[in-house]
Order: sequence, then structure tokens, then C-alpha cells
Amino acid sequence: MEKNLGKRYTEEFKKMIVELYIQGKTKKCLSQEYRVSSNTIREWLKREKKEIKEKNKDETSYLEIVKLKKLLEEKDREYRRNWVI
Repeated sequence: MEKNLGKRYTEEFKKMIVELYIQGKTKKCLSQEYRVSSNTIREWLKREKKEIKEKNKDETSYLEIVKLKKLLEEKDREYRRNWVI
């Protein structure tokens, strides 16, 4: 008898979901749109947070990194709006 190990996702897909979350989409929205359980998304976010902490041994926290990424994206959109002819 073969055990069902659940659906498998590529690393690229997981990273995409994490990036969309960082950009401001909610876990619920991502779960519904991509048909991935909220618990699975939560686990991917925990793993990403752990990887970031390991890469950044300094005092920068995960939440600070997320906030800075959002701020950069916001400034980029603002810049593009101001310079579009």
C-alpha cells in the first residue's frame, strides 16, 4: 500500500508565494488563488524566515527585512508613476 505524501511544489513556486506574501498579499488570498493550504504557506514562511536569519547573523530581524522590501517596492512604484510620460 502506497502512502499519500501530499502535493509537491517546486522551490520556484514556494519562493513566488513567499514573495507575493512579502509584497502584501494575505495568506488567505494566496491560499484561495493558488489552492495551497494556509498551513502550508505558513510553513514556507517559517522556513524562509529561518533561512534569512541564518544568512543574516547580524541584528536585522525578519520583520525589518520584510518592511524594507515593501518600502523599496513602494518607492519604486512612486518613482515610476512620477516619471511615466
